Amino acid sequence: MTGRAGDLLVFSAHLWHSGSRNTTGARRRVAIAQYERS
Repeated sequence: MTGRAGDLLVFSAHLWHSGSRNTTGARRRVAIAQYERS
């Protein structure tokens, strides 16, 4: 799956996922948020 700068991807944490090697030389930014019932 690819995206453009500024795109947002939302998915279930139960989904197996990984990132690929950064071959651009530019830094990647990520924000991770998690919600759980208490």
